[in-house]
Amino acid sequence: MSKTTLCICPEGSHCGPCSISIHHSSPAAAINAMKVLSGSSFDEVKVSGVKPDDDLLEQIFRVLKANGKLSVDGVFPDREAGQAFSEGMKLQGFVKIMAAKGGAGEERFVVGEKPDWGLGAAASISLSSSSSATAAAPAASISLNGGNSGSKPVWKMNMIDLSDDGLGLVDESSLLSDGLDKTRSTPSGCSGEEVDAGNGRKACKNCTCGLAEEEEKAARDAQPAPEKKSSCGNCYKGDAFRCASCPHLGKPAFEPGQEKLVLALGDDL
Repeated sequence: MSKTTLCICPEGSHCGPCSISIHHSSPAAAINAMKVLSGSSFDEVKVSGVKPDDDLLEQIFRVLKANGKLSVDGVFPDREAGQAFSEGMKLQGFVKIMAAKGGAGEERFVVGEKPDWGLGAAASISLSSSSSATAAAPAASISLNGGNSGSKPVWKMNMIDLSDDGLGLVDESSLLSDGLDKTRSTPSGCSGEEVDAGNGRKACKNCTCGLAEEEEKAARDAQPAPEKKSSCGNCYKGDAFRCASCPHLGKPAFEPGQEKLVLALGDDL
């Protein structure tokens, strides 16, 4: 059977000997032209003069047969550009990717291959367990990618491998038992034996429960406010003689020693 080749190149250029050639004005035009092609119908796809984007690579991957080849040339100015494009091909599913240069004066190119994988492809893995219960545990047959579970099992594992013991999970509550006391301890001397009849419980010497701070705050609140004293001696004369920071601003004049004015609000009748 002869090899079928699809060539993709810009308009006005020569694609070379191909089974089908697509001359396009843009990658989008090439994608539209390829949508009518059947999947897995070409042994090789050659792209020249245009760097395929992700959408075009997806269409190329679709029309290639298993083990079909893709080659791209004429669009890589340096080695880094070829390697970057190789990463994009890998994400699309291509394998055996190589970015190289033919020789002195020749253009760089990138080649890749569509793998011989299909829907329902599987790989065998071995899940070993040191537990003696593995031999007695029932086996579960798991089919990958929509394969037929009634045929030869694609993947076998013991149910013990799916349990918490098989997965090796750690109980998070056990992390708190390594020398840690979960209960809150009562500080020494703070158990409430010292009780004052008037004020209730007293704070101990090395109080850590906050009672000492509450007692200090209560003591500060109980102290009378310091009496305001004049520093210039003119406060009693009135606002005209008072300084800007005088504590008696706004009050009427008074006799010296009568800073505290008490109003008699009794009934005159």
